[in-house]
Amino acid sequence: MRPDPEPVSVVGMISVPPGVSSVERRPAWYRRRRRWIGIIGWELLHAALWIPSIPLLIPVILLFHLTVPLGASLERIVARRIGVVAPSGRKKGERKTPWLLARVAHVEFWRQDLPLCVGGMALSTASFFLTALLGALLTVSVLAPFMSSSEAPIRVDLGGSEIAVSGLQSAPLLLPVGLIALSLLLGALWGLGRLRLLLVKALSGERETQRLEQLTAEVGPLTAS
Repeated sequence: MRPDPEPVSVVGMISVPPGVSSVERRPAWYRRRRRWIGIIGWELLHAALWIPSIPLLIPVILLFHLTVPLGASLERIVARRIGVVAPSGRKKGERKTPWLLARVAHVEFWRQDLPLCVGGMALSTASFFLTALLGALLTVSVLAPFMSSSEAPIRVDLGGSEIAVSGLQSAPLLLPVGLIALSLLLGALWGLGRLRLLLVKALSGERETQRLEQLTAEVGPLTAS
């Protein structure tokens, strides 16, 4: 008969349940910061790709039965990475290619995927114009002191007022302008990104609701019998 193994003393180690991911073990401030960066970065990418996507509108529209579900799936994948509950719409074990080809024949294509892509394009348009406007103001406030001199000053028009920049000594005058532009830009991207996530969440949960209703309808007669 073998003796029982002696217990091993491990110092400085904390047992973690197997179902808990490494991200969930991070501090709350780290998860919030990661979420902020994810939302702002994803919305900034939409703004940056707005102009390159314009020449692709014709093939995208011609192949809308494929591009719409692909675009909606991409939005849901990123939303899940950020932490939003956004089901993909595919059944467990269902192959991707047949699902993609047959998606246009399902009601979820018209109720979820198409409105999600149209709404996402509208948000991307707003992100592009706000990023272009506030980004240009931020760029001017940073570069103008380095590109100007007392012999060749640069005049910055702020709408109601005008600032004459004549070198690095004028940098403190543009510092508040740059900080305000940066704050407004980050706030706008954060707000539009939050709207995008809410849109994705609202247009991604209908399949689960239908399954729950179907299951309730099937369990009802069994309970009654």
